[in-house]
Amino acid sequence: MSFQLSREQFRTMILYDWKIGLTYKDSHARLVQAREKQAPSAHTVFNWFREFQRDNFSVQDAPRSGRPSRSVNEQTIDAVRK
Repeated sequence: MSFQLSREQFRTMILYDWKIGLTYKDSHARLVQAREKQAPSAHTVFNWFREFQRDNFSVQDAPRSGRPSRSVNEQTIDAVRK
């Protein structure tokens, strides 16, 4: 398959697996079966199961402090143009 899934899409799949009562190992195996090398690690699936057990159901990336991972954005483009 040539399409790529985002981290949020994988997290949504993991949340679904958690909600229907799968174990993190079963969820990981299902993701590997479907997406092979693109699937998140078993440790990552375990961490997300733990977050869901803590009632944190957000599948979005949390904001991070520090330098942005990308320097090319609308703000920097506008600054260079000025």
